[in-house]
Amino acid sequence: MNEIMKAHAIIIAAAARVNARIAGMEAFNRDRELHGQAPGYTDEDFYAVVDQEGRGHNAVCHVLVDR
Repeated sequence: MNEIMKAHAIIIAAAARVNARIAGMEAFNRDRELHGQAPGYTDEDFYAVVDQEGRGHNAVCHVLVDR
């Protein structure tokens, strides 16, 4: 597998991890809402998932352009 394909695979895998984590957070918030409780996660928590993954817009552009 060449380097460009590896870079794309890494980005796609990171996006899948972010989507899975966010889906779990959304489900948790929805469950709390159904039980009359305040959300467990805030907007900042959702944004932090992308930051923690380290695959934000600039990082993706860097990987793709520098190849």
